[in-house]
Amino acid sequence: MAKKAKAGLVTAALVVGGIGAGAAVASAALTSGSSPAAQPTGQPSGQYVFACVNKYGKIDYLEFRTPLPHQCWYSGEVLWHWAVEPTTSSSPSASPSPSPSPSPSPSPTPGVLVASTPKLVLTSTPGKAVIGTFIVTAENGPVSNFVITSPSGKLTISPTSGSLGSGGYVVVTVKAKSKVSFKAKITINPGGLTVTIVLALTLPA
Repeated sequence: MAKKAKAGLVTAALVVGGIGAGAAVASAALTSGSSPAAQPTGQPSGQYVFACVNKYGKIDYLEFRTPLPHQCWYSGEVLWHWAVEPTTSSSPSASPSPSPSPSPSPSPTPGVLVASTPKLVLTSTPGKAVIGTFIVTAENGPVSNFVITSPSGKLTISPTSGSLGSGGYVVVTVKAKSKVSFKAKITINPGGLTVTIVLALTLPA
């Protein structure tokens, strides 16, 4: 596939690969004797210069359409790319001014957990599960790593842990199942917040 341009500008080592809809990609290296006019400038991609080259080995145009790489516009063209080398400047670079170290931001004041109700009453029949909910809100600041615990194996609670931002809330689901009525107290930490769960049973009709 490699072919010299008529002006003797480019020596190309072509590596064919799939791009877009089967387009060919050619990786080209400019020789040290290349004319300056044949060396394209860098595109915004920063690492490579892309150009569409016709079947005679001549550069038709530099390619700026994004995303790169992609298939060239005209039939018979292939996309070549060159690695961009930074230019050196003879003028001395200015010494950067020292920037002051940023002051550490103060940690937010922890919030307080508040429950929407101090008591949740659930009604069911013996042996039949019943579900109820209440809301826990973080007031006056965030609350990290809250934990909800229950001493009763007759209760299933979800979620049992988490974190809340200031003003955030979570809906706590409580599932109770028992053959007898009972009362249990769940605890929410930090803060020692408690909510009493009451299961009242009625005889089936």
